[in-house]
Amino acid sequence: VAAAAAAPAEQGDSGSRRLSPVIIAAYLKPFAACADYLTKEVVTEYFEPIREVVLEYLARLRGDEFKAACKELIKDETLYSILYSIRHIRMQLISPAQSSREMCLFMLDMILKLLKVNKFTCAMYALSELKRVTLEVSRNWRHEAGLTRAELCKWIFDNSILDIIFRGNLHQAQYVARLEDVVKFLIDSKELSQQHLTMIWRAQTDQHEAIVKNIFDLITKLAWHFEGEQLDHLFRLFQESWGGTAKNMERLLGFIQRLAAEDMEGKMAQKVLDVIWAVALEPDSPTDIVQAALASLVKIMDAGQPEERDGPREIWIERALQEVCKGNLVVPMLRHMSALATQFQDDPAFAFGARLRHDIMQDMDKRVKLKEHTIAQLERYAQAAKQFFASGEHGPSAVVEGRFAHDLTVQEFFKFLKYLLEEGRIEFSFEDLGRIWAAVIDNLHFSSDLNELYDWLGMFVESAMGPSLEVANQLFMERILQADPKAATRSFFDCFQRFFTKVNLLLDNTEASTFSLRGLDFLWRLALECPNANIGDKGMEVLKNAYSQPDSQVDVCGQFIEDVMKHLTEAHFQYTRDPNSDHDGLLLQIERSLSLMEKMVEQGDNGFVYVRHHIPHRVAMAGEVLRINFRSAQQQGPGWTYIDFQGNTSTYALRDRLARETNIPVFRLGLFVQGKELKPALDRRLLREQPLYHNCYVTCKVLSTATNAVAMQNFVEKHAEQRLPGVRVSERDDLMKKLFQLAELPHAGVSQRARSLLARLPSDPGLLNDLRTGLLNSATAEATLTRMFSEPQPFRRLYTIELLGAFLLPGDQPLLTEPDRVILQDNFVKNSGLQRVVGVFAQEGLEAGVASDLVKSTWDVCLRLLRLLYSVHLHEQQQQQQQ
Repeated sequence: VAAAAAAPAEQGDSGSRRLSPVIIAAYLKPFAACADYLTKEVVTEYFEPIREVVLEYLARLRGDEFKAACKELIKDETLYSILYSIRHIRMQLISPAQSSREMCLFMLDMILKLLKVNKFTCAMYALSELKRVTLEVSRNWRHEAGLTRAELCKWIFDNSILDIIFRGNLHQAQYVARLEDVVKFLIDSKELSQQHLTMIWRAQTDQHEAIVKNIFDLITKLAWHFEGEQLDHLFRLFQESWGGTAKNMERLLGFIQRLAAEDMEGKMAQKVLDVIWAVALEPDSPTDIVQAALASLVKIMDAGQPEERDGPREIWIERALQEVCKGNLVVPMLRHMSALATQFQDDPAFAFGARLRHDIMQDMDKRVKLKEHTIAQLERYAQAAKQFFASGEHGPSAVVEGRFAHDLTVQEFFKFLKYLLEEGRIEFSFEDLGRIWAAVIDNLHFSSDLNELYDWLGMFVESAMGPSLEVANQLFMERILQADPKAATRSFFDCFQRFFTKVNLLLDNTEASTFSLRGLDFLWRLALECPNANIGDKGMEVLKNAYSQPDSQVDVCGQFIEDVMKHLTEAHFQYTRDPNSDHDGLLLQIERSLSLMEKMVEQGDNGFVYVRHHIPHRVAMAGEVLRINFRSAQQQGPGWTYIDFQGNTSTYALRDRLARETNIPVFRLGLFVQGKELKPALDRRLLREQPLYHNCYVTCKVLSTATNAVAMQNFVEKHAEQRLPGVRVSERDDLMKKLFQLAELPHAGVSQRARSLLARLPSDPGLLNDLRTGLLNSATAEATLTRMFSEPQPFRRLYTIELLGAFLLPGDQPLLTEPDRVILQDNFVKNSGLQRVVGVFAQEGLEAGVASDLVKSTWDVCLRLLRLLYSVHLHEQQQQQQQ
């Protein structure tokens, strides 16, 4: 060993034999293992010279020679093995503390040389050995002879170790992780100054994203070891760095949020919250960064025990409310208050003694007036918006104040008011509602603003904390019913409908002789006057339901007919007499009145399950013959059976007949045409309205479940039939005359609706009796036919010809007895009936100026009459030939 150690001393740097660190470590390791058995004399005589030579060799390594030796020094921790062996052997001569001190001091010199080598592996090994030294110093702090913390810190500062280690390789996560031990040692030694912390912070400034992440990870791990002054300085550095690009602010925000997440003791939470709040209020912070900062604050507040965080939450809600009152960041602050309040517990089962959400918010409302300030700020903003939009042409997406669009700001105000109502269970008085209504209606005129108000009021009236009956009625009568129905939107109608329902359900509006509902007149105006077709349809549906409620004290059906007649007559009178009136609006009212009446007639007819005595005009005349071929699915063999039906027969009649033919219960019978089922729910339809055709094939199947087919009763219930809306309308002579007038009106929408309604009503009793009496009497038959076929009004002529067809070609419910039908047919033929029918096709006036659908319908009826007359004529000729 002595010879090997002496070799470099004898030959110097120019010798051919060079001492290898690996060989030195290999020589010394066995002796270090048995050092406890070596005497002081042996150590002094043999190993002291070796120590001096080895240390001199290592200390003499410089420049390229040191770089060449580095590979062997760091391989398998050769350097540490050499110094460890020397220290262990030398412990036979000096104390362990002194031996450790010598070894640490020499190792520090070697660490410094390794750090200055521009190699990643050397730097990583140097940091590992520096960590070993710090642990050694920390263990020997009680020994005065050992290396002290102060000496190690002084070495670090004198040799600018922090500057060196934070200069390169910071993009390597494993490298930065090893820096943590060095900095933590300085923190534990209370030697990390604010200047050092500033240097560490600035190591990531304007650097690559990987470096920024690594440095922030390092500071995050160290921060909870910081003292108060160091934390304050860190937050100052954070605020000084705030700004620049949005990406930079996003990184800083993520860092500060992680600080709070790593804070196990809670000493940083409040400072972090203060810093986040400050950066959120920075004027230069982008909108998304502001929202992200507030979201981070909410997330941090969600940590900890409920009893520890409820109080701070209230404080932060109050601070957000203060910003709203200043008009600063209104939108994010309203969202922020809702998000914080949502963290309050609302389930008693999980409260565990803590106060519930609505209790806290109600207490806060009493203390800081949440509701009052929100309404006041809505009023202030609405006035500012009114002035802003009056100064020029701007859309709802314009920014009135701050940085958020106008429509979004109004939306957030109402979202928070909704939150106060639903989650906070805070009551709103009529005065509060009046202020909110006035703020929007008097100042804001965009449909989006109005819809936000109407949606909120509609939700408010149906919520558990909704208004009392008095407040709802007062708001309904004094505010909602004063609006313009022509300007109604979908949201307004929904709001109106909810108030209409609640007020009239809770108030007793039924009197002995009058059908009276609060807001009924306004509902009529909505249904008839609003140009929006969807709102008009919804209004008619609500009206239909309102007039469909049975009442023993009030003739609801009669009242409905009177109300429709009133609106119909007023609109038609104004249309015909006032040339300056809004004709389009009046025609719309007429058309919707007719549509509403038709819906009521259809509803009454569909609910009537007895045989009709007063049959609808459209089914009085038999339809075209439909041959229905049918068979049961269970039937064996290919045979089909057929039955002839006329097209104006109801689908239920077909189902009932086929049920009897196939012995299948009507409620289990399924009818299928080309694989598609005729739905039982549509059994009220006529056969000609179904996908059926002459000589079609219908398969009868037994369904697994009963259908909802309505069972028709095979007897007449005249008293019940007299109460049907259609029957009552047909018996009103004035109303029938009005419908005939409207059917001739030169407006397609109105005339078509009037004709459709007349087709659903029973045939006009007066006209029916006149024609029946006139045609059955041979003395008056000719005059009656002449008047019928020379009728100047096209639709009325069609209507009377259809009645003639009903007499001669009756449907399922004949208007005449068979003897009377024969008499009428004879009188018709004898009084040139055939010639009169043929003459219809020759009338040029029938085509000129007459709607094509009327011409087609008239010709269709006349062709069927011609077919009948020719068949009668041929039958008579055959009988004469036989005679």
